[in-house]
Amino acid sequence: MTDLVEDPLVLYFPSFGRDLDESEARDAWPWNAVEVVTDSSAALVMPGNLREAGRAYESYAVLRMHAVRQDPDVACEVLVSREVEAVDGFIDGWIAARLLFGGPAYEPLDELAFAREAGVLPGLILDRSDRQLGGCLQISRERRAQDIAAYRVWRTERYLPQGGR
Repeated sequence: MTDLVEDPLVLYFPSFGRDLDESEARDAWPWNAVEVVTDSSAALVMPGNLREAGRAYESYAVLRMHAVRQDPDVACEVLVSREVEAVDGFIDGWIAARLLFGGPAYEPLDELAFAREAGVLPGLILDRSDRQLGGCLQISRERRAQDIAAYRVWRTERYLPQGGR
């Protein structure tokens, strides 16, 4: 990652948008908050109330740029695995922000960490329409329907409180 972090030709355009409540989770998910433009530039519009998580979003951007540098034209399964890896890096940063920097709770992002722990993160990513998957989203949803089903069962039976939200 040194080439992406320390290279002066790699550009990050981080900014903080408005504060988001939990009903606006779509704008907080890393795949919607980060726009990787090329293999060396990314724009980040992070939720204003989650400033402590800035490094988590930057980590996600670096991992996404790294995936583009590897080879952007790959099979859908490879693209999905790269996105799971990038979201995994975001989760590490999110946990650090919450534990080490006193970041506020934000349930939609906390769910990412719990889903990873339960082994259903790929299903969550596919279920939540991760736009980084582009044309592979629908194909991957069909091929990995069991991952989505496992995520939904986990969310309903294990994650949500009785009665749901």
